[in-house]
Amino acid sequence: MSKHVVIVGGGLGGLSAGVACAQTGCSVTLIEKQNRTGGYAVSFSRGGFTFDPSLHAAPAAGRGGPFDLLMHELGIARNINFLKINKGFHARLGSFAFQIPVEYRDLLDALSAAFPLQRKGLAAFGADLLRFAPLYYDTVEGLLSPFAVATRFVPRVPSFLYHAGTSTHSYLSRFISDPVLLALLYHPAIFYGIPMRRFPAVNFMIMFYLLCVKGMYTIKGGGSALTSALDDRLRRLGAKIVTGSEVTRIRIVRGRAMAVETRDGQTIAADGIIANVNTPHLIHNLVGDGNIPARYGKALARLKPSLSMVQLHLGLDCPLMSTGLSSHITTIFPDADLDTCLRSRDTDVAPKGFSIIAPTATDESAAPVGKTVLSVLGGVSSEKWTSLSDNDYRNEKKKCTDAVLETLFAQYPSVKSHCAVVDCATPRTFQRYTNNPGGAILGFDCSLGMHRTIMKVSCLPIRNLYLASAWTDRLGGFMQVVKAGITAARKCIKEIDGR
Repeated sequence: MSKHVVIVGGGLGGLSAGVACAQTGCSVTLIEKQNRTGGYAVSFSRGGFTFDPSLHAAPAAGRGGPFDLLMHELGIARNINFLKINKGFHARLGSFAFQIPVEYRDLLDALSAAFPLQRKGLAAFGADLLRFAPLYYDTVEGLLSPFAVATRFVPRVPSFLYHAGTSTHSYLSRFISDPVLLALLYHPAIFYGIPMRRFPAVNFMIMFYLLCVKGMYTIKGGGSALTSALDDRLRRLGAKIVTGSEVTRIRIVRGRAMAVETRDGQTIAADGIIANVNTPHLIHNLVGDGNIPARYGKALARLKPSLSMVQLHLGLDCPLMSTGLSSHITTIFPDADLDTCLRSRDTDVAPKGFSIIAPTATDESAAPVGKTVLSVLGGVSSEKWTSLSDNDYRNEKKKCTDAVLETLFAQYPSVKSHCAVVDCATPRTFQRYTNNPGGAILGFDCSLGMHRTIMKVSCLPIRNLYLASAWTDRLGGFMQVVKAGITAARKCIKEIDGR
């Protein structure tokens, strides 16, 4: 008789975990609160346009790359078409504008030409990055054999600890003194919404390596294409997917997760339970604080949610070439002081700086022929948004939308005359659809000094219960969440088989 695994939550982590379990012969039941699976990786339509809130750039998805290998492992590689982003970041820092090349060698050459006094520092940075980042990534992802860990990584442990305990600003300042160049180099990490002085150097190095060395990609059809492929694969494997049903409690007996209870009164027994929900909700609401050790509760209390954002979706009745935009990602900041701008997300209702995602720059099918969709997003204070009364919320939402559009139109006037549809999502919107505190999009805030605590919290003190989401030490991002789901499934199957 096959073992039964229950998946709580049908985002990418839950779907990936379900597929990985079902492929081993387990009976799988996935329960999703919303009426469809996908979490953030879904699409919606307004006025004839289809918008994708989730996917901006996926790293290392070339043939044989880490993301591509995950798709093969889950049996959906034929259904996912990764597209190389050939025109990536266009940065606007006040009056300064710069197209950041996507190819690593071109990037260093272009930056050296634009900042000739920083040429030696850039060369030293490039050499240092390639010396450490590939090894760090392979080690963190468990890609090295025990022999390779002993011979390659162990000698580098002092360097790893240094980079893990050093801010990105301190790390980059060893090589670079120009503040504008510092801001340009930090661009691959701006989506974490963490100031450079608070972002661990090791995280930056791995992110820079994946996006700028291994390459930036997107998925044809957007994030919802990945959701559809996983959902279809899971159903074909015989799993039961229940949408519109909410798990309200996980039954714990002598430190072991035994069953889930749903709002409609069902109790579903399980040999293993995989949670694709945020960890605070899992512990406080589904498991119950009384079922966890006090030390675990204290560690969880130290952590706070990651970036929350305002996101505007624009439907334009013209092709992208008519807007003045041409890159997949364009960033607009008041100046090169990114730290001040990123810190404002802790206090402001409207973003001071934001990114513009133009998916049709890479995937022409992202909009109807002759038309364009844009996603404009910037970090804001979730606390400010969630504390507003309903009336104040409506007013602030309009003011925020107008403020962002004003800045956008000032830089790209043609967008204003072709804007057919505007839709605005706030932290309250994301919180309502995902149940993530404050609408956080990347799990826990991974600022300097927090990673060890995140690692502790990622190891649940309850048998039979496993985490498969951005709220683990793998953090957010499509590739990382899929990997979190597969990792959770492996742990679950290993424990089941070992009984």
